[in-house]
Amino acid sequence: MLSAKIFVVGCLLFIGIISFIVSVALKIHGKKLAKNCVGSCMAEVVDMKRRAGSDHMNDSPGIHYSYFPVFKYIVDGKEYKAETTMGKELNKVPQIGERINIFYNPVNPKEILVPGDDKLFKIVSVVMLITGIVLTIAAILCYRFIDIV
Repeated sequence: MLSAKIFVVGCLLFIGIISFIVSVALKIHGKKLAKNCVGSCMAEVVDMKRRAGSDHMNDSPGIHYSYFPVFKYIVDGKEYKAETTMGKELNKVPQIGERINIFYNPVNPKEILVPGDDKLFKIVSVVMLITGIVLTIAAILCYRFIDIV
């Protein structure tokens, strides 16, 4: 059946293109943060946001939680609070009360970059790019060589 084949190819191609777009968006966002966040200060973790998502990186199915520390810091005598843009596992984020050095955007001090997050943006971007390429190739091969009944 041609319609089933078109559906499978369309789904693979759609997810591949979305993965590629996410990869590019993450790369641009990571570069923007690294370029703009040149100020440095000590910040204290004052809260922890938890967000649920599906667990694709683990063999056990279910819900996976990512944690986003909220930092309090002072720039030019003014106090700010900002949440990280990249969530991590609870044991990989600074804990409430912990103080670390962060980078902020001097033009917009609410925009912050936690050391190490720039590398995480690069890794996730590359993984999404590879996923997009593999799914696009799979769609092409499926269309060309596989007959779905």
